[in-house]
Amino acid sequence: MLEQRLYSTPSSSLLLAAFVHPLLRDPSAASQSKIVQHILHCLLSRLLLLELQFLLEKLPLIHILMSKWEGPFIIKESHSSGYYVLASVDNGTLLSSINGKWLKPYYS
Repeated sequence: MLEQRLYSTPSSSLLLAAFVHPLLRDPSAASQSKIVQHILHCLLSRLLLLELQFLLEKLPLIHILMSKWEGPFIIKESHSSGYYVLASVDNGTLLSSINGKWLKPYYS
């Protein structure tokens, strides 16, 4: 009876994989208990894997290891209110103005 229920749900590949499991060949109650435990273990480990994959997609580790600072830049203009106009060192492209509290010295 358990074999028929497992076979009648083709949407779950884990249950179909359990259908081929060697424990299904023994019809005793102890064997069926082991089958249920095995299926639950497969399902729970799959759910944990999906949850871990979801978390890694939401919080990529690459962003944690990257530098929080960009640069170096050249200061093109400085204003009395504390903001600066920056230009790229590579090609001299002007960037938007930025408040001075977000700048720090660059040491090469």
